[in-house]
Amino acid sequence: METKIIPNQYPNYPVYPYPQPYSAGGGGRSRFVRYLRRHWWLPVLTTSIALCLVAFYVLRQPPAYVSQASLWVSGKVKLPESGLYSEELQFFFGTQIELLQSEKLQARATNRVATLKPELKSVPLDLRIRQTPRTTIIVLEASGPEPVFTQAFLEALVDEYFAYRKEVRAASSDDTLNSLTRELEQQDKQLKVTQDQLPAAQSDTSLVMLQEQNNSASSYLARLTLQQADLRMETQMLELVAADRSAGSAGSDPAPGGGFDSSAVVPARSADYLSARQRVEMLKRDRDEFAPYLRPHHPKIQKLSEEIARAEELLDVFHKESRDQLAASRQTVLQKLQAVDDSIKEWEQKVRDTSQRLADIERHRLNVQRAQGVYDRLHNMLQGLDLNRNLDQETITRMQGSSVAAAKPRGLLGKLARAGLAGLALGLGLLYFLESSDDRFNSISELADRFPEEEVLGQVPKVRRERRTGLVRLVDPHDNRHAFAESMRNLRSSLILMACSGHRPKVLLVTSAVPNEGKSTVAINLALALAFTGARVLLVDGDLRRGALNRQLGLANETGLAELLTHEPVFQGDKDSAVQLMIRTLSQKALRSNSTLTPDDARLLKETIDQLDEIMAQRVQKTMLETSVPNLFFIPSGKFADNAGELFLSPSTEAFLRQMRDRFEFIVLDSAPVLAADDTPSLAPRTDGVIFVARSRFTHAKLATKAIEMLRQRQAKVLGLVYNCESIHSRDNCYYKYKEYYGDKRRRAA
Repeated sequence: METKIIPNQYPNYPVYPYPQPYSAGGGGRSRFVRYLRRHWWLPVLTTSIALCLVAFYVLRQPPAYVSQASLWVSGKVKLPESGLYSEELQFFFGTQIELLQSEKLQARATNRVATLKPELKSVPLDLRIRQTPRTTIIVLEASGPEPVFTQAFLEALVDEYFAYRKEVRAASSDDTLNSLTRELEQQDKQLKVTQDQLPAAQSDTSLVMLQEQNNSASSYLARLTLQQADLRMETQMLELVAADRSAGSAGSDPAPGGGFDSSAVVPARSADYLSARQRVEMLKRDRDEFAPYLRPHHPKIQKLSEEIARAEELLDVFHKESRDQLAASRQTVLQKLQAVDDSIKEWEQKVRDTSQRLADIERHRLNVQRAQGVYDRLHNMLQGLDLNRNLDQETITRMQGSSVAAAKPRGLLGKLARAGLAGLALGLGLLYFLESSDDRFNSISELADRFPEEEVLGQVPKVRRERRTGLVRLVDPHDNRHAFAESMRNLRSSLILMACSGHRPKVLLVTSAVPNEGKSTVAINLALALAFTGARVLLVDGDLRRGALNRQLGLANETGLAELLTHEPVFQGDKDSAVQLMIRTLSQKALRSNSTLTPDDARLLKETIDQLDEIMAQRVQKTMLETSVPNLFFIPSGKFADNAGELFLSPSTEAFLRQMRDRFEFIVLDSAPVLAADDTPSLAPRTDGVIFVARSRFTHAKLATKAIEMLRQRQAKVLGLVYNCESIHSRDNCYYKYKEYYGDKRRRAA
């Protein structure tokens, strides 16, 4: 750990390289475990109460007698399609258990017992029904205060259970029989209607004739369709021939090998037409042969041209006759095609009518077959129903009748064990809730964990108060309370040997968050411990509202800090009010001008401060008291003042502390709690450091945090924390437990 060498400010105390004054340990210990050690009585109390209540309840209960019976489910009966009852096995056992536990069956069983054994008095019973695991056995258990009635009731319950099942089956069979009879009658009527409709559909002609007519019509319709296709093809061929002839007449005569040959279509293309056509071709060929040798007007060429013209006229005649014949043939084919189309439409209608009649007859026939099948099935079910009614369909048998009712063990030990566990769990739960909602410091580890940035200067054990005065006896050099005395010495050493920068703290302010945390006890005993070393120590009671340190020291409280800091002339010759007014005026003038004072004002201010120091020295001389302890001086609080905050902010407070710094080596100021009044936050910034006291199992972490934050906000320096009133037996308290090192025990050991 890093250490610092501090220049020696106080000749009486050598400076040593010293680490941090205290490092809290044991922070990893569970807070709940520590809380449990202190409040162990709570789970013990809840456990004891639970045990007493259960024991009282069990012992007050009258003895109970138990009778048992068992039923065996032999299996699931698979009935035929006319069966009346079938149930899934996974739901069967739950259904039967609920039926046995129903109020209806229990009422019937009670009435049965009253009828068969009227001498038995009805008493309330506890009925439990369960299925044995991995079996098909149902166990019934009845318990009650009367053994005879318990056994009789269980026997009657089983009998009524079987009787009720038979009644349900009988009622279900009767309902099914009636339903089947009505359905069979309706189906018989429907069968007769469908049977009557079938002959009516076949009354005109027989089914065979209709089928023959349908086949013939279909065949003839197919032939007509083929004829229609041939005529359509012939019509298309005639149209092509006509178009070809029209093109031939408009232009040159088609070549013999080109165009469409219509000789096979038109009979006018006879042998004469062909011979004439051949003659024209021959004449043209002869003319073409003579044309290269003869002139166009040559008689032979002209004669050939004339013969060609006569032959072409003959061909025109043949062409005209051929066109007329083609038109006549086309007209004839179109008439035939129209007649075939009409015949096709007529026969198609005949085929549709015949097919529709055949479909109607087939539909009626299927309806008759379906109605007949339903009728036969219902008839078979009705015939098998009477047989099933007479069969025993019970799948549950009585495996064991009700046993003689025997006394039921109370089970006191088991109930007490469960009650004890429940009480213990309740106590631990309450303890955990209380621990979670309690933020008070229970150990020094919690204090150190809560404020990791602050040093823990020491821990003070809890000591008894004196009965006569109700105050804690002050520490002395030979105190037999060795743990308390050593804790004060430890706190003193932590302050003297504290590793810090600059000047060591000289003006120490001791405070706490709220009252009753032991700050005054720590302050006065710390001052005593410092005085035991030979240092000049001034103890100041800075609690101007409830200060009472003078009572512990046995000194008077006529005048004190309140009169010392007041602006009024309390002592003879005081001019404090005027002097402080002058200091305020000059200081405010410097603040308003935002600059230093002029040389004249600075000189005047220095003279005024010197006057205030002189006045303060006179007042201190009149208020400071000498105690019975060497080197320890005391200034009481004086008369209680409601304006303590204003007094601590006045120039007289600075003058007082300035005077005391020069005269004493340590000034210990007791103060009011931080959260009780604004006095301490106003005074703390003027001191060298604050010692913050937290009391074990009393100080709330939330309040302590708020108080320290307020001190930091006022620019006060917190030197460290003191954990007060810690139990000497606490596991976190590892110091000063060895009594053989103190007092008489040490001398006897030597």
